[in-house]
Amino acid sequence: MQRFAKSVLKTSSILCIGLDPPVVPAPQKKVAKILPVPASMATAGQIKSIITKTRPYAAAFKVNLAFYLARGSKGIDLLLRIQDWTKDTPLILDGKFNDIDNTLEGYAQFAANAGATAVTASPYMGDGFSQFTKKSIGVFVLGTTTNRPELQSLELASDAGTLARHVALRTGDNPAQYGLVVGDDAAMMRELCPETWFLSPGLGAQGKSDKELLQGIRPDGLGLLINASRSIWQASDPALEASQIQARMQAYFSK
Repeated sequence: MQRFAKSVLKTSSILCIGLDPPVVPAPQKKVAKILPVPASMATAGQIKSIITKTRPYAAAFKVNLAFYLARGSKGIDLLLRIQDWTKDTPLILDGKFNDIDNTLEGYAQFAANAGATAVTASPYMGDGFSQFTKKSIGVFVLGTTTNRPELQSLELASDAGTLARHVALRTGDNPAQYGLVVGDDAAMMRELCPETWFLSPGLGAQGKSDKELLQGIRPDGLGLLINASRSIWQASDPALEASQIQARMQAYFSK
């Protein structure tokens, strides 16, 4: 997680920019004839342009695996090219990974091939992610999510707390390698995990406010990455949108 700290300090930003091209159906033959370039090439150009324009304001970039899988082999090829464009800015591969050991090793090797600094992972098949950490890939474990599934608020008799609370406490034991996805109850999760890095989705289309998400920041101004995807991807001026989000976060935290 040290790379995220260095990047936040370098950019004076806690913004993580999602690179999630919308899934569109393949064009019909008649439509395809009037397109000057293949849709996959247009998407690659868009992603590269957004990265180039917004890199000064990005502490990290994040790719959601689903949007690339939906494009088949061309989507995977595109995902593997992104590390060349993000350069030294940390890259998070959002796949909510977990499985038995040999399968998890396959996921970890793919993440390494994609140049991932960290991945997202689900803890509900176990909490051992050594396949990633041995490759110096950090792991953001799902803690609380913006859609608030009943499972994460399930009360556990063992520690008289919720399942999400239990996950947070286990993750907090190793803040150097494990972070938390925190899309809800940021203040409570920060109280449980004072050192852990949080990846917080929800800004923009998912309806979370700056104030709510910033409750997850540590007193030293580190420990938090706030993700924005659609609001930047769909903006007419992605650089302006990213700079305004960055400035808004800085202004709120300075208070």
